[in-house]
Amino acid sequence: MPSAVPTYAELCACSCFSFLRGASQPEEMVGRAHAVGLQALALCDRNGLYGAARAHVVAQRLQQKLIVGAEVTINGTASPLLLLVQTHEGYKSLCTLLTFAHEGRPKGEALLDRGLLGSHGRGLIGVLPAPHDPVLCRDATEMLGRDRTRLAVHRHLVPEQGAQERAAVAIAGNLQVDIVATGRPLYHHPSRKPVADVLCCIRNKTTLDEAGPLLQPNSEAHLQAPERMGKLFRDRPEWLQATLEVAAACTFSLAELRYRFPAEYYLEPGETSNDALRRLVEARLPWRYPQGTPSSVQAQIRKELALIQQLNVAPYFLSVFEIVEIAREKRILCQGRGSAANSAVCFVLGITAVDPARSNLLFERFMSAERRDPPDIDVDFE
Repeated sequence: MPSAVPTYAELCACSCFSFLRGASQPEEMVGRAHAVGLQALALCDRNGLYGAARAHVVAQRLQQKLIVGAEVTINGTASPLLLLVQTHEGYKSLCTLLTFAHEGRPKGEALLDRGLLGSHGRGLIGVLPAPHDPVLCRDATEMLGRDRTRLAVHRHLVPEQGAQERAAVAIAGNLQVDIVATGRPLYHHPSRKPVADVLCCIRNKTTLDEAGPLLQPNSEAHLQAPERMGKLFRDRPEWLQATLEVAAACTFSLAELRYRFPAEYYLEPGETSNDALRRLVEARLPWRYPQGTPSSVQAQIRKELALIQQLNVAPYFLSVFEIVEIAREKRILCQGRGSAANSAVCFVLGITAVDPARSNLLFERFMSAERRDPPDIDVDFE
């Protein structure tokens, strides 16, 4: 009887949005994962979610499971930590951690304090690829928990992999955490190896002739098919199985995200966002029309408020209004522009300075029932 084809999920992939490291587009990584039959693909770009949106679009079309994640640089170690999103709460946690990692640092640089994993790690699974820093492995396990920490092992057929693997087994045994197999892919297909070499040279400010050991000796760092991984890890099938368990625990999809704008700042007890917006507009009418509000403007405002309520975008208007008010309190010049100038509500709130009643602009250019997304309010700031 022929043996069953192994199943496998790649948990440690990246794209070219890991600048000067990944050598394939996010779309290529997802397409290849689907073509070779991966159960799931975790795209973990370096210190950001830069390739996630483009990968998501292709994954939706191909019905390929995509796990959202990021590879974060941890303060005090050269070993990376991959954070995979399990739930919507985990997505918020990852965005928070990435914000902290970039805060106060030059563009392109990020460094995360490992202590933040304990307070902002809910809904995340940590995967630590080789070579492993024992201290980071211990800290991640303590902060995320044994059930949400994995050590990853790849087999790129290089001399040092044996020592790395033995160290991983020892650390995993001491910490009582599971090991997962990975191809640790930098590109989607072996043919992309020359591109990866050039990127490596640029990153290290050297040439192909002089790079020597900086370059990978083979093209094993590509997205591997399950059959290939089954052969590479035939002595450790439980490590392949462990990838599927992690993938099953990661249920979040970018398709869950919706526009949710805060409106609580202006809400009085018992008020809805629509009530608050209507109250603010009515309170500011005398400011815009001290001689009295023209009947045509009153009709236009009623029409706009009804549509805003129908589309459930009152929190968006309140959020933009709050931003503009904060800017003016700080004496920062700002001005709404573009199609928002067609809105009487925006004019009365002070977001724009053009009176639609005088300019005879077409409100439907700004917002209509046929467009389900929030309208686009552009504001220029000094």
